[in-house]
Amino acid sequence: MACARNLLLGLNVPNKKPGEPLVEWAEALHQELPNVDLCVHYSLKHQRSQGEDAVEKFVGFCQKAESVGVARILLVTGPRGPRKDTPHVLEKLARSPRRQSALGSVRLGVAFNACLPTEQERVEEQRRLVRILKTGLVKDVWLNLGSDVRLLEEGISFVRAAAAEFMDSSSDVQILGSVLLPNPAQLKQMRERPWGGVHLGEEYLSSLAGMKRCTQSILKLYGSEGVQPLVESKVRNEEDICSLENLLQSLRHV
Repeated sequence: MACARNLLLGLNVPNKKPGEPLVEWAEALHQELPNVDLCVHYSLKHQRSQGEDAVEKFVGFCQKAESVGVARILLVTGPRGPRKDTPHVLEKLARSPRRQSALGSVRLGVAFNACLPTEQERVEEQRRLVRILKTGLVKDVWLNLGSDVRLLEEGISFVRAAAAEFMDSSSDVQILGSVLLPNPAQLKQMRERPWGGVHLGEEYLSSLAGMKRCTQSILKLYGSEGVQPLVESKVRNEEDICSLENLLQSLRHV
């Protein structure tokens, strides 16, 4: 599996449920892969605790994560998460210079869903992002998985325009975009048990060939727009590595 390291720019440690030893997992990965960029996800839904200040807890987590080699933290609210959501936590953090300085050099990221099904939902998502960018704390914007290339392109344009308007230096903001490795198991999962907030079109879900076409179109868009692809599928063997390498060829021909 050593050849897979040539394809890696970074690794993500997702926060799927309460009580996960995220920092310990990240420390083990950093020891094994010291030159790979590590991002740990922090879900406000799963990190809730009675009587503890959400901002103070998040700052403490960032400090511990940075101390073991974590470069980035993705802050998300989570499906049906708390009322004190990502914009609220970042706005409160922005009002506290002491807490900001305690973050150190870790890069903060947030998720942005450009492929929500209605215009009203997309406008509300844009308003949330503007609130977040106004804090000046976020350096990474992660595009949720979606198959509508037009909406993804509009989302990328919105992120760049909002960063230029509300941040000191929009060039500091990096956009990352989620894709899946097309295979029968992943297609079956998205048909039968799709992830929350993920919206995939008829062509994508109709067949493996459709999934491949849509994914290649998305990767071509990301390549032309300078968006870093984030592959969220499992890569477990040599066959998966070959499929991943072939998929990423889409970026090399832009």
